[in-house]
Amino acid sequence: MGPNAKATWIPAQEGLPVDAGSLDAIIIVRALHNWHRRNFFDRGMEQAHAMLKSGGVMGVVQHRMPESFEGDRDAAAGKGRWKQSDLVAAIEAHGFKLVEASEMNANPKDEANYEKGVWTLPPVYALGETDRAKYEAIGESDRMTLKFVKVD
Repeated sequence: MGPNAKATWIPAQEGLPVDAGSLDAIIIVRALHNWHRRNFFDRGMEQAHAMLKSGGVMGVVQHRMPESFEGDRDAAAGKGRWKQSDLVAAIEAHGFKLVEASEMNANPKDEANYEKGVWTLPPVYALGETDRAKYEAIGESDRMTLKFVKVD
């Protein structure tokens, strides 16, 4: 990490983990399903918004649930995923604007329909040695990579 980089846990239990308006960018990687499952998505987004400077960037990498999934956010998060449209809407409701999406972490081999959710795939292998070669061949999850800016 460079001399100006800061690593912190969001959301903080109390207050902000860094000064309000002090960050140029925040990166959140494969965590937002847990934020939702643990009922601190809203608080986390509020803190991220508060910590960013005006026009600051928030990068998100998140396991993706297909748009055809008929379950709700709770069901998707229970599988370790979000529908991209749901995640964008949820983040934009907290004062961010999606400005770019990339498929750099996409994996079309991931069918996103595993009983043990995203944790079936590497690196976790929730089924242990059962069908390990099959899941190894699929590889890691299909992920969305999104760039948001803070809107004042």
